[in-house]
Amino acid sequence: MKKSIKEKLFVFLGIALGYILWNYLPLANWLGNEVLLLGIKAGYYALLAAAVIFLKHKFEIEIERPHKELKYVFLIPLVVCCLTNLVSALIFKYAPGEEAGEYGILALDLFVDLLGSIIEDLCFVDILISLLLDVLKSKYKKSLAMILSGLIFTAVHAYSFLYLSGAEQYALAGFQLVSVFLATLACGYLAIYYDSAIIPVGFHFLFNALNHVVFFHFFEFNILEAGWPYILYVAMIALLTFAYFNALWHMSESQGLRERKEIE
Repeated sequence: MKKSIKEKLFVFLGIALGYILWNYLPLANWLGNEVLLLGIKAGYYALLAAAVIFLKHKFEIEIERPHKELKYVFLIPLVVCCLTNLVSALIFKYAPGEEAGEYGILALDLFVDLLGSIIEDLCFVDILISLLLDVLKSKYKKSLAMILSGLIFTAVHAYSFLYLSGAEQYALAGFQLVSVFLATLACGYLAIYYDSAIIPVGFHFLFNALNHVVFFHFFEFNILEAGWPYILYVAMIALLTFAYFNALWHMSESQGLRERKEIE
């Protein structure tokens, strides 16, 4: 086994085990306080995020990304899996917005999601795909690496089945696992074909943010009756969505320009 593969495997397993440990411990039952739980989770995730960034740079773990022109129109379907909770609410007739509650908790939850997006994408997408590309020998290894990383990350999310009961809850959890797989595929695609690891992290955070409460409250009350913090939140997510796709568009154009210059 080459040294670089050993290093990548060491980093992946270390961060992955730390992430899995948090999600499988029944801390919510032990603590019973949502704000305290989110505060501890934020601290723990901050340490994991710092560790994965440090180790990734220390061992110089990077995916060899091609200068390939990608048409903007092909990027639009990537946002579809971000609407998972809207679709599942329509299918399963439930209103998950009841948990949104205080806007302070929502803000803290989004901060935790940002840290989680960094950990999950750098570990289960960037580092794992880099490792798989070193190991796989098939001419379709990029596609296989994307699929395998998606399956592994989806399997890690099996903790969503731990405290469920009833066929409808299992069906909903299964539906959401499919969305996790599709989102991970999208992140893998972005990780392989775009110059920066920040792009899939940004997509992952957008996926989490849109799946929080943006669409949920439309099932509960008229948006015009909502408080200004909720309207501000929706506006912020809309701005982030626009900025994200604008960045993808310009990166796609710049990649095409570099490719054309190389040909010339």
